[in-house]
Amino acid sequence: MAAKTGNYSPSYQVVCEVRRCFKLSRIRLSGCCWWRAASVSCAPLIVAFVWLASNSAIAEDCYRSKQWALSAFNVDVVWKVSTGVGVVVGVLDSGVDSGHPDLVGQALPGISVIQGGGLANVADNFGHGTRISGLIAAKGHGPDGSQGVKGLSPGAKILPVKLSDGDSTYGPGNPLARGIRYAVDHGAKVINISALLNVLGQPERDALQYAHDKDVIVVVGIGQTATENDIGLPAFPGVVSVGGVDQNGELWRESNSSRYLTLLAPAVGIVSTAPHGAYSQADGTSDATAYVSAAAALVRARFPHLTAGQVVNRLIRSAGLPPSVQGAHLALPDPRLGYGFVRPYSALTMDIDPGPAAGPLPQPAGTPTPAPTASPGRPGTAFTAGATTLALGGLLGAAYVVIRRRREVHRSSQSSRSSEEPS
Repeated sequence: MAAKTGNYSPSYQVVCEVRRCFKLSRIRLSGCCWWRAASVSCAPLIVAFVWLASNSAIAEDCYRSKQWALSAFNVDVVWKVSTGVGVVVGVLDSGVDSGHPDLVGQALPGISVIQGGGLANVADNFGHGTRISGLIAAKGHGPDGSQGVKGLSPGAKILPVKLSDGDSTYGPGNPLARGIRYAVDHGAKVINISALLNVLGQPERDALQYAHDKDVIVVVGIGQTATENDIGLPAFPGVVSVGGVDQNGELWRESNSSRYLTLLAPAVGIVSTAPHGAYSQADGTSDATAYVSAAAALVRARFPHLTAGQVVNRLIRSAGLPPSVQGAHLALPDPRLGYGFVRPYSALTMDIDPGPAAGPLPQPAGTPTPAPTASPGRPGTAFTAGATTLALGGLLGAAYVVIRRRREVHRSSQSSRSSEEPS
């Protein structure tokens, strides 16, 4: 579901930067990653750009600086609390190029459930699965992982399940249903599905029910056609559906609305890994979905005794609202905003009652009553600060979906948690 995607390798960075920074026959360097200088003539700086592009450390560091979402999440603080170690995230997509420098050691073999079978971590002809995997668990490369890109939960592992090969459509049969069951049976505690499926057959419904019964969080994208989407995957009870926000923490204009919308996450100008050691930049709720899945992994690692429902409860009760609606008395979830945008640091540190084992989600038909948790929820640290904006690290939290009857949580109930992130 990613849109407006562009791939570029380190050597192609020179083209990107020249096109972005040149203006006619002059170069304006104030907006570039590498230099700060007054405008100068093109010729000598073309040589300089070529030299810089040949220096992979400099070129790839530029990719990291473009990961605005990580800055908004204030990941240096988040990773002191949790990196997602020990959590497996199932990525049901187009496979993953596990040979990418930023993904080496991060992807398990997985499986291809399309015709021909095989492993899912060998090749990715479409590139979408590699992109999503990078946003979740890329660890960078070079000294201390300082080069390339990083995912929000670099301590987690990716379990790739290949549903598609070379295009955006699923393979024959019921690959989604088979993929969900495979991910559940092979240790995934979070499943990411960054693709739309508007019609769910009984095999898919049964597989989603299976994941729910096995205490696995399923996160899906809401889509980006600036329309309403109340059918298919996002409408299945217990599924977490995700829309997008821009760099200002405001609703992305292309993000779909839905009465089943749960949360928002970064979806505009997102840089991630691409096959063959390259990188890509795109807009799309696929990327937002990956960030919510990563946030869920962070919380599952920090609170391993919590059920999936209790993890979701933590995530939604730590969500924040866009600056333009802060102070408004909204009935949440809102069809455009869900419960607000994800805030991982708040989800990891706020003092939130675990709540019932089943969590706040309506239960799919036939769901047994979950057993009580073995131990009480470990309290976090209550953290309050001033007014939150995305630029100050306010975009932090995670995921929740409500189907059929949705509990109305008014803005007043969130006023005490709208700005917990450190600046």
